[in-house]
Amino acid sequence: MEIVKLKSALMGLPYWPLGGTKLKDEFHKELDSETIAQSWELSAHEFGESTIDSGPDKGLSLGDYVKKHGKDILGTAAQKYNYFPLLIKFLDNKKNLFIQVHPDDEYAFRVEHEPGKMEMYYFFEADDDSYIYVGFNKDTNEEEFLNKLVAGEVLDLVNKVKVHKGDAVLVPSGTIHALAAGTFCIEIQQNSNTTYNIWNFGEKPGHRGFQIKKALDVLNYNKMTDIFVKEGPIIEYANYKIQHIITTQYFAVDRIDVTKSVILKATKESFCHLLCYDGEGEIIFDGEKINYRKGDSIFIPADSFEYEIKGTFSGLITKAQ
Repeated sequence: MEIVKLKSALMGLPYWPLGGTKLKDEFHKELDSETIAQSWELSAHEFGESTIDSGPDKGLSLGDYVKKHGKDILGTAAQKYNYFPLLIKFLDNKKNLFIQVHPDDEYAFRVEHEPGKMEMYYFFEADDDSYIYVGFNKDTNEEEFLNKLVAGEVLDLVNKVKVHKGDAVLVPSGTIHALAAGTFCIEIQQNSNTTYNIWNFGEKPGHRGFQIKKALDVLNYNKMTDIFVKEGPIIEYANYKIQHIITTQYFAVDRIDVTKSVILKATKESFCHLLCYDGEGEIIFDGEKINYRKGDSIFIPADSFEYEIKGTFSGLITKAQ
């Protein structure tokens, strides 16, 4: 089985008012809209699928690619899912996103007929004033929350947290949250597009686009104190360094920085997704090679073989769990 490059599913309208220009200007994404808020780098979701961008299957959607080659290319860890398990994005936010919440699997499958959403944000770059809203800053309840919502004072109950380059924040289902204006990050999540919007920084809760009743069903009203992921130590080798970021029940993530070359091994346990946020070079496997640059997304099927990342590469390696 070969390694393939993926072409992003790009989100312009209706997201364009929220997006910036970095994905166009620095990450080589092309879309007719003025800005790009999201690029879905690994997606088999019906709302926006990435496509194969190299090799004999070029042009196939990721979902059709998996159907053609069989679920074995996803690895043994993914066999328990009857759907592609993950969705990975770049997010470029020019404006504050809605204060929102995502349901867990039980609620989402029952009500929305798709998985719930646990997600993680990785801030591979951050401005001095980058921050997010995440989790309640005290134990609360539905009554207090609704009173604050009606009064337009929701943020009184929510942690406002400054983020720095290299920070990772896990957002379990049920957690109130929002990315603030000016944040640029990678989001790794379950394969779901279900979001319940709660508040939009001043608009009334009854405004079209809010899903208050469903949000109330799934919110976790407990205080959230452990905001940042406790990342592993950075392990340095001659030509690269690697750091384990997190392992959850759905995904495992490592950060890797290559300065010249590294040989890695694919396994039968899970496919790998490489997302490059800086660098350029080529990936060499079985006598073949794929060129990559900043912003590129690579799918490595589950199997037993070695591949080489040659050049400079800073990015994330994600596997399904």
